[in-house]
Parts: sequence; structure tokens; C-alpha cells
Amino acid sequence: MADVRIHGTTRKQVAALFTEEQKSLSPLPPDLFPCFQEGQRTVHRDSYVEVDKAYYSVPPEYIGQEVWVRWDSREVRIFNQHWEQIKLHAHLKPGQFDKVLGIGGGHGPLERQLDYWLERAQQLGAPAVNGPKACFNTKVRWVCARSWV
Repeated sequence: MADVRIHGTTRKQVAALFTEEQKSLSPLPPDLFPCFQEGQRTVHRDSYVEVDKAYYSVPPEYIGQEVWVRWDSREVRIFNQHWEQIKLHAHLKPGQFDKVLGIGGGHGPLERQLDYWLERAQQLGAPAVNGPKACFNTKVRWVCARSWV
């Protein structure tokens, strides 16, 4: 066995030396040692930051500001400049967003957003409303929607 041999450097028996040193060893911590990456990111104008080619939302008041991001294989934590955590996300695969928004940032399918977009077009005048309304009254809604948004 290896523990009864004489160590080449110390010239002492390995088991005896371990017994002597064991009194000085402290116990291991109960949790795993934290292993993460971190970096500074600028919040994009759509209120997302990019981490490992995935996109995570940040509260809109941080748009254009620098935030600190700390991530591992399980989660992504976002901190403000005072190291206060402002968001916690599950780690995503590259190309994914933590929440998916519809066209123009609205929630859900375009049909549910129609009133919002027609109201915005109304602010530009009647000609701006007639085109989108005509598109949505036809059977090829999705083709029209892509062309005017």
C-alpha cells in the first residue's frame, strides 16, 4: 500500500505523516466553491444584454448603462454599478432570448397587437392607417405584416 511506504522527500511514513497533519486540517466547506465568469456589459436599446451569445432582459431604466454580469452553466445574474442584483435568469443556449417579444416589442401574435399599431399609424394620418387595415382584411396577413412593420 502507498500509505505505509517511506516518502521520498520527507523520509517519513506517509500514513504517520498524514495522521500528524490531520489535526491541523480544517473541514471542507459545505457548498461547492463558486466557479463563474463575469464581465461588464452595456444594456442595448431593446433592454437586453448578451452573454455567451444568448440575450437576457434588464429593466428598461438601465438602457445605455453599464451593468455587471456574472454567469455559470446554470444561471446568469445581472448587477448594477453598486453590485446590487437587478435580475436573475436561467442560463440559455446561444441565440435564445429569455422572453420573446412580438413585432416591435409587443407581446403575442401580430393580430393581438393590431389595435396598438393602428393607433400608432393613426397619429401619422389616415393614409398611414388604410394600408395596414387593407392588409389585415386579406388572407395573406402575415405577408402584409412583414412588409409594413
